[in-house]
Amino acid sequence: MKFIYKDSKLKSYHWKQCEKLNAPFIEISQINREYMNIFYDVTNSQIDLEKLSADIKCIYLSYTQFFMCDHLIIDDLHDQYYFFNLAVKIEHAEFIAESLYDYLFSKLNT
Repeated sequence: MKFIYKDSKLKSYHWKQCEKLNAPFIEISQINREYMNIFYDVTNSQIDLEKLSADIKCIYLSYTQFFMCDHLIIDDLHDQYYFFNLAVKIEHAEFIAESLYDYLFSKLNT
């Protein structure tokens, strides 16, 4: 399982599995009827969080421009010190969460 929904009863188990496997923890939650939030946590890993955060932010900015995402929450996200939250369109949430997992997992294990 590459991600979990915030209201899942398996959230604690999923977190423990991610720690055990040195894998990213990714959680999806609903913002409104148009957008979902994807939160990821890799703070238990030995990785340069500032560099990783900058890389993710760059990828995310391309996504928001390409899909013409326009919501106040997106503007607020740009001010995160570590870019650990991404507001995405509902129809893209699971695909992006899975892809983010693959990307982060490869970064954590190189």
